[in-house]
Amino acid sequence: MLHIFFGEDDYSLEKEVSTLKSTLGPEDMASLNTTIIADEDLTPMNIIHACDTVPFMTSARLVIVTNLIDKFQSPRGSGRQSPRKGTEAAADVWKPFIEYLPRMPESTELVIKESSVAKNNPIFNALQPIAKVQEFRPFTREKTEAWIRAKTKAHD
Repeated sequence: MLHIFFGEDDYSLEKEVSTLKSTLGPEDMASLNTTIIADEDLTPMNIIHACDTVPFMTSARLVIVTNLIDKFQSPRGSGRQSPRKGTEAAADVWKPFIEYLPRMPESTELVIKESSVAKNNPIFNALQPIAKVQEFRPFTREKTEAWIRAKTKAHD
């Protein structure tokens, strides 16, 4: 399954990733079956190969991709929420990856982590219909207080 996790609440986002990772079994098996792809390793074929890798001694594997969608957004602080110049051509490079996703093995949990997502981003728009999208918004004061109370009760 494809997951897109984004937002400013890094704690909750990472907690959700940890929850997915915990479904892979004991920590040592989970680590063997988790691949993280970012920066210069972020290519369509690297993601496809990681997703196609058979899980080792578990029923699933986790592939975490960081900042794929961000590559197709305007730089922060530019005042624009439109895609970067030339991103349509770059999106064509990623077309094999997008076409691959319906054939991705059921044993693969693919997570794309982003700090923010523009709703007009071409890659986000291509992935959204086939993904479970979760936004992690920053805590409000009330939500923070409720979270602290719940954590305090859990440790009593």
